[in-house]
Amino acid sequence: MNARALTSQEMMTPGRVLIKRKQLLQKVPLGERTILELERAGKFPKRFSITTRAVAWDLH
Repeated sequence: MNARALTSQEMMTPGRVLIKRKQLLQKVPLGERTILELERAGKFPKRFSITTRAVAWDLH
């Protein structure tokens, strides 16, 4: 899954709360595969690239 990269300006947006995969899996009772399938179906927020190897989800 290709994640859209956030610009540094977007990351600094007031009120934006990003959580990484480990935090997401602690908050949502779903597995990684299910989350990926829901993202592809448009039923779960899409992930963003925060570095070349790390992704995050926006809580807002």
